[in-house]
Amino acid sequence: MAVSPLEFVGLRRLPPLEAFVVADWFGSTEPIGSMDVAYLGEHFRTYLLPLREEPVPAALLREHTLRIEACDVETRKAYGVLKELGGETWAPITLGQLWTCLLATDRRRRHMAYVRTSKNVFGVGVGWVDPHYSMRKGLYVESGPLYRPYPWAEDTIVLSQ
Repeated sequence: MAVSPLEFVGLRRLPPLEAFVVADWFGSTEPIGSMDVAYLGEHFRTYLLPLREEPVPAALLREHTLRIEACDVETRKAYGVLKELGGETWAPITLGQLWTCLLATDRRRRHMAYVRTSKNVFGVGVGWVDPHYSMRKGLYVESGPLYRPYPWAEDTIVLSQ
């Protein structure tokens, strides 16, 4: 019998955000403040890096932790993460909101969120590369279409509206 994979952690209050040009932040080859992007997956570079997001008002985001590994859709083991967060209508946040959250978060843990473009919703996973395993330390960003065949990892921080 399937169970909810999510455990509610709390709320994050975000300030209003100005227009967010994704390439200016995620695509920078130089560190921005305390953030350095080490890797962008091909899907992210193709579908999300070219985006320019409009300004968004102040927001209250929900933060959950995945108690067990889970997919976007229901499996025999767990309900689907997307449906548990309210579906494609309620779950997505902006990349600007994701970036803002990443500036002040636990960098030892992976994060994920659903992000809406004008036509689609994509899952975005973010983690930090350990300098022991890579020549370049920093943010590791990947994305993919909904209903991907592999699960999000247990203990991932999940951000949503």
